[in-house]
Amino acid sequence: MYFSPTPDRDREGRNGKCGHDMAEFTIRAITREEITASAKIILEAFNQVAADYGFQPDTDDSRLLSRLEEDFDLGVKLIGAFSESEQVGFAEIDAKDEEVFEVRQLCVLPAYQRQGCGQALLDYAVSQIRSTGGVAVVCAVIEGKQWLKDWLSKNGFWEEVSGQPEGLPCRVSLLQKDLPPQPGSCDSCGAADGCGSCGGCH
Repeated sequence: MYFSPTPDRDREGRNGKCGHDMAEFTIRAITREEITASAKIILEAFNQVAADYGFQPDTDDSRLLSRLEEDFDLGVKLIGAFSESEQVGFAEIDAKDEEVFEVRQLCVLPAYQRQGCGQALLDYAVSQIRSTGGVAVVCAVIEGKQWLKDWLSKNGFWEEVSGQPEGLPCRVSLLQKDLPPQPGSCDSCGAADGCGSCGGCH
């Protein structure tokens, strides 16, 4: 189970960009060539959490790099946050089934946290999920990160279940956000202005 270690607190992002007093970030899908930079960002974020929760720090990104490359080849959507040309954040959008998607490993480099980047990553991910007909988004969070649970709650997530996954020294909560069809969309598939083909349009 994955968790989202380092998004930002109480900031807003819109339309794939977030602009504030300190920085502006662009959110987009990453290329295969950018997977190495993504792995380094995830590893730095993980080690930041490891220091707080007694996890074993990791300095070898080879296994993570292999998994990200495998996810990329399998069609898992990998997205990055960029400050000009530098990648400073990352998240994955993984389809659990045709309707439920997980946003996992959402992380931002420490120097760019609390500037709206994490919010923009989440907003972009939710927008992408909604556009593909997804009806729910889930995120896994370490229970001790109460501020993170509060942040997700402000973004419409509610706690579905909690427990201690095997191999982790802490409890993890799974939070879910439901995505009702937008006004004027198909009740069944969520297509804008009605799809005209699935039988759910009114």
